[in-house]
Amino acid sequence: MKHTKGPWKIAPINDNDGNLTHFITSVPDDTIITYALPNTMHPEMMANAKLLAAAPELLYELKELMQDFYNCCGSSILDLPAYKKAFRTILKLEEEDTKC
Repeated sequence: MKHTKGPWKIAPINDNDGNLTHFITSVPDDTIITYALPNTMHPEMMANAKLLAAAPELLYELKELMQDFYNCCGSSILDLPAYKKAFRTILKLEEEDTKC
């Protein structure tokens, strides 16, 4: 399954009772990616939300960086352990999930 197109952002919204709820939404159309229930957003959860919101951009930039390294260094870079790990991670993220 493909993820919702980024970029994403953290969008704090007050519900009808005045409770603050944090949503992670897509920037172009405010599609809700995930949310935290009111009054549950402690510092670790906010750090996690920031990481989640940055995920599409991080994936894009990693792909760009890998392509730049390949263009610069050629196929010899394919043998580097870090390059292999990054490539496997991208494949894992982009493989179709048939279990959903």
